[in-house]
Amino acid sequence: MIMDDPDAKSKEAPARNDGGQSLSGVTMLELRIFHCRYIVSGALFCGDTVHRVSYCKAHYRLCYIRAKAPASSQP
Repeated sequence: MIMDDPDAKSKEAPARNDGGQSLSGVTMLELRIFHCRYIVSGALFCGDTVHRVSYCKAHYRLCYIRAKAPASSQP
């Protein structure tokens, strides 16, 4: 069994370009529980540190939209 060590060297966030996208990533075999699971290219995952659910802050904002309160209908 592979233990997920959050202090491991693999925790280091990959380099990013100006748009916040990863310039590199981790493969499925390198993926750990604290890695972002957003697919950046083919079989590469982001690999940044998880913020919420399974994504880093940038990819969480891309994948989840806050629900707006329904407009009250007045007759």
